[in-house]
Amino acid sequence: MKSMILVKGPSKRGKSQSIKRLATTFPFSSIIRPWTGNDYDSYIIGTALDEKGEERIVGMESLGDPWSCQKQWIEECINSGCEVVVAASRSYGQTVDDACGLAGSSGYEVIEVSTYFHVGSPKLLNGVDLRDAFAENMISLIRKCLK
Repeated sequence: MKSMILVKGPSKRGKSQSIKRLATTFPFSSIIRPWTGNDYDSYIIGTALDEKGEERIVGMESLGDPWSCQKQWIEECINSGCEVVVAASRSYGQTVDDACGLAGSSGYEVIEVSTYFHVGSPKLLNGVDLRDAFAENMISLIRKCLK
């Protein structure tokens, strides 16, 4: 089953930063479309090995603002044959409607998650970076979706 994981939340809650951290730490075996630039807003498509050692296509996009490139980037992931797409989305409105519409018309199940948020900084007082914790959990979820 194909899966679209929507990273939902209000603006300024770390969705783009968390997805970029995921994109830079995810164990891609090859890159089909690299993350462009050093910005938080981009997308990436690559292959990953599943538990049987077979290559599967995964895409991630980090722009969940209304009237942005979000819909275009999700379409690119779908058209590239991604079995799992991670997409940023606001809590409600156009971005959710666009992502869910694309998921439904393309045969993707939708999973909703949110980032970890700490007021003032993505790091806890003990130095733990919540973006790393998010990426670790998302890698596990993506692997489960690829079973």
